[in-house]
Amino acid sequence: MDSVHIIFEAKASPNADSVSEVLGQIGVYAETVWKAQFTRKFVPVFLLHGPNLTLYIFSRSYPAVIPLGFIFHNPAIKDNVDVDEHVRTLQNLCFLLMQPPDKFGHIVDVSKDKVSCLSFGGTRKNATVAVATSGTPRAVEIDKIICQQVDVYWRVGYICDTKFEEKKAVLKLSWTPVSRIPEGAVYDVLHLNGVEGIPEIYSSGIICADFLGNRLEYIIMERCGDPLTTYIKKEHNNDSWSLEEHSRNLTKIVQDVSACLIQANTAGVLHRDISMGNITVRGDKVFVIDWGYARFIDKTIPDHVCSHINDTWGIDVNSFAGTERKQDPMMGTTCFMSIRVLVAAASRSLWDDIESLFYIVLGCLFVGSKGEFNSDKAPGFENSSNKKSALAKAGGVGASDYAWIFGADKAPKELLDVANKLRTIL
Repeated sequence: MDSVHIIFEAKASPNADSVSEVLGQIGVYAETVWKAQFTRKFVPVFLLHGPNLTLYIFSRSYPAVIPLGFIFHNPAIKDNVDVDEHVRTLQNLCFLLMQPPDKFGHIVDVSKDKVSCLSFGGTRKNATVAVATSGTPRAVEIDKIICQQVDVYWRVGYICDTKFEEKKAVLKLSWTPVSRIPEGAVYDVLHLNGVEGIPEIYSSGIICADFLGNRLEYIIMERCGDPLTTYIKKEHNNDSWSLEEHSRNLTKIVQDVSACLIQANTAGVLHRDISMGNITVRGDKVFVIDWGYARFIDKTIPDHVCSHINDTWGIDVNSFAGTERKQDPMMGTTCFMSIRVLVAAASRSLWDDIESLFYIVLGCLFVGSKGEFNSDKAPGFENSSNKKSALAKAGGVGASDYAWIFGADKAPKELLDVANKLRTIL
């Protein structure tokens, strides 16, 4: 799929109403191309249904529909044949098929060789990207994709394990709605305010400011180690580590993440998606990553920081605070969301992220007890719907046997004490 340029689907039925039945199918085709090709702004699909030829442009917002006309005559139809219309349709098709790669939604030239390296330049608000070789200064390899978050619409994220100027790094390419804050701008605010537990950003910027309501940005950051789930599994499989060390390490993780979230809140930023995948550990360092769902808090960010972000990123910081507040009830990972967020509270606060951290600690204890986190194996992590999840959490947290409800009943007392301290605060 990494070499597919366009998709062509043919259906025998001439009935226009039957087209809706195959839209889901060609949408899946487009999604598959998106997953394999991070170079796309959009995915074109030519659909031949009966004698009709239609072009569908699948962007991150919606499919644009462009009728191209009749491509051949259906002998079952007795109407006069319009040869000129058929010719015009074929001319349109030939014209489209002869266009260069950028006209088919590629952000770089893919016409020659397989894209294995990219180089980024320009400014944060107007970044450039080009195909490069391993010898190009500041080039990053993109062969080792370690994560793909691709849905049919809205957010897309590609994360590559790479190097940047001989330093171990991660490249993240993201398509997000323009109503969201650029993640790179969030990291800038955090760094300018000295927030701890944030990865170093080597380079970042906006490649495409607005394509049908969505933005493409890139971030090159230091490699941050293992996600929390992987780290906990490794720790529990290490026979040389004592229970005391397990307890001390888990306590440090909670303290470091809490300090990061509190400092970020003071700096005017709320994370809004605290999960086991967004906390990583490398050696003795703990990082909070993936600030793509973060929100700026009204009138909290210092004026000089606002001015800097506005100038370098070409955005209005103050305009995002109200827009993003409206998205509060829809953000996060369901099994780690706070009860207030799950019941669609009008706004959220630092305490919602801290409550998510409490569920993450229970998730760590679950992994230590069962070997793998599975929300279906513990009633407290009910994940089928927001309302059911809220009820399960509300009942579970208040119960005397809450550890069993969250799958942590086999956790040693020393580790459960870490969760108990957070539970007391909440």
